[in-house]
Amino acid sequence: MPEINLVTKLKIYRAVVLPTLLYGAETWSTKQKDIKKLNTFHLRCLRNILGISWQDKWTNAKVLETCQSHSMPFLVSCARLRWLGHIARLGDDRLPKQLLFGKLSASRPAGGPLLRWSDCAKKDLKHASIPEDSWLELAQDVDNWKTLSKDGLSKWEADFMSHPTQIYVAENAHTIFSCTVADCDRQFQSHRGLAQHIRQKHRSVNIPATPSDVDTQLDSQSLGNSLQTGHASSTSSLFVCPTCGKECKSKSGLTRHSRLHTVPSDKTKASSSSTFICGSCGKVCKNQSGLTRHSQKCTLET
Repeated sequence: MPEINLVTKLKIYRAVVLPTLLYGAETWSTKQKDIKKLNTFHLRCLRNILGISWQDKWTNAKVLETCQSHSMPFLVSCARLRWLGHIARLGDDRLPKQLLFGKLSASRPAGGPLLRWSDCAKKDLKHASIPEDSWLELAQDVDNWKTLSKDGLSKWEADFMSHPTQIYVAENAHTIFSCTVADCDRQFQSHRGLAQHIRQKHRSVNIPATPSDVDTQLDSQSLGNSLQTGHASSTSSLFVCPTCGKECKSKSGLTRHSRLHTVPSDKTKASSSSTFICGSCGKVCKNQSGLTRHSQKCTLET
């Protein structure tokens, strides 16, 4: 039996596997993890067709270039933009167009907003370099819309495959927190990651306190400095009990310590217990609720 050549295998894959995998992809609201799973399956199939393994050390860009295929983010975004242009050319009385441009009058439920199809479409427009304020007019021409979508997404895909890490950081990172220790150029996307790095790597280093990069409301300025440096100073106390003068390391420790002063002593209990006396029989009760219950019994007996 003759062996099937590479061109025939790729044609069968594009005609059978990809349409089945991407059936209804134009209506999907895909997250990053969904795209990653689809792209993993897509590249695994292409590697099996080429007969290569991970030991050959072929990059994803090389596999796609050899097979003359696009990545899964390109295919899903292209299908979504194609459907977006079709909706834009519908009449105003059609239900899909009314759902796309309509808004609910009721307030949304509590919690984080769910991922909508329109949010994914806006991201696709951004990747294709199509302006959001004029896409509706551009979508009226079918051929022009297809050309703009494919050319813009092809350019974005080329940039993503050549510099995937830089593209991801540019889209998802908002503020960069840099370590202030000398000879340490580590950067983090959150203040918590920076604080954890300083506690683990620079615990014994005396780091000068610098103002935080984010606006946070803390109980005191010294506490904010100690959070940024990763450790509290052992010589100066941050939280002092106003009753006994005990020094606590944190606000929670001071709160737990303050509860000890609110517990009444034995003398206080003895003096307070003598105030709850029944006026009918002279019985001494421990608290007001006990005196109330006892007074009700005395009233019924009399």
